[in-house]
Amino acid sequence: MINPHTHFRMSLQRLKEITTHIGKCLSEQFDKDNPDEVIGKIQEFSALLGLSSESYALAEMVYNEKILELSESSQYAKLNATDKKMIFAGRAKQEIYYLTLTERQNKSLTHSLDALRSIISFIKQDKLNSQFQQA
Repeated sequence: MINPHTHFRMSLQRLKEITTHIGKCLSEQFDKDNPDEVIGKIQEFSALLGLSSESYALAEMVYNEKILELSESSQYAKLNATDKKMIFAGRAKQEIYYLTLTERQNKSLTHSLDALRSIISFIKQDKLNSQFQQA
């Protein structure tokens, strides 16, 4: 059986790998006037959406595991709920970071896909208009 702490570290490492990969893909420059590059980015970002959803779910799991671990600790038993919340937020800062990052990356992929689809539509319309003007 896998030690829960080992599983937790493996999950956190997986989150780091996924978010780094998605971050690199989102920041790569490409020619927005080149339809082939735009279509390539649409395909890449569409494929990343599944990975992004997995990373968000994993981030939630890692965060919830950390909060459970903290709440089961006897050292916090006598604290009131407000104090626990503040301490847990500090102790779970890395988990909160990845929860926020994965959510934002997922939104960024979704918005980028919408923008790329709009660019393709514009390019198609522009090409169609130029064909009519030549006729």
